[in-house]
Amino acid sequence: MNAVFKSTDGGGTWSPADSGYPGTEMRALGLSSGYPDDQTLYGGFAPVYISSNAGVSWSPLGPTSWHRYLNALAVTPGAKKTVFAGTDGQGLWCWELPYGKIFLPLIMR
Repeated sequence: MNAVFKSTDGGGTWSPADSGYPGTEMRALGLSSGYPDDQTLYGGFAPVYISSNAGVSWSPLGPTSWHRYLNALAVTPGAKKTVFAGTDGQGLWCWELPYGKIFLPLIMR
């Protein structure tokens, strides 16, 4: 199963957190360092998506034509965030947020 679930009671019960996710797979997930306040998630398979409402709705982060298969996501803390995406043999990529500002490969194989 490729889905995201959340718990609001310490793991007692779980509910889907990806109902608005347009993709078919979720291979990597990253949380904003301010998640308790801003409810921002980053995730996907190819391409990367962002949710600013705890997974209720998702929007593409960068071009939707970007098809690199994700293995990992990391998000730097602070107001000016950078999202790093580790791919399956296709390099390490980053976006400087607010999204759309920078979209570039850091390391290519």
